[in-house]
Amino acid sequence: MNTATLTFTDRDTAKDFTSRWSCHTLTGHNTSATHEDGSVVVKVYNVGDEEKAFIDAYIAGLAVRSYKGEL
Repeated sequence: MNTATLTFTDRDTAKDFTSRWSCHTLTGHNTSATHEDGSVVVKVYNVGDEEKAFIDAYIAGLAVRSYKGEL
């Protein structure tokens, strides 16, 4: 199992991801303070193939929402 580090452009998106991550994996995470540019770094733990697929799907969903102008 590995650790993954993700950088989100804003705290709301980071909160949404960590909430979904916790429900999906029942594991923890660490969230940084908000940086000057508004970005937030999230570290998640115990990342195996299933968890990586969850992360990939979440990021793909962000891309689609951004493309549609929903973000």
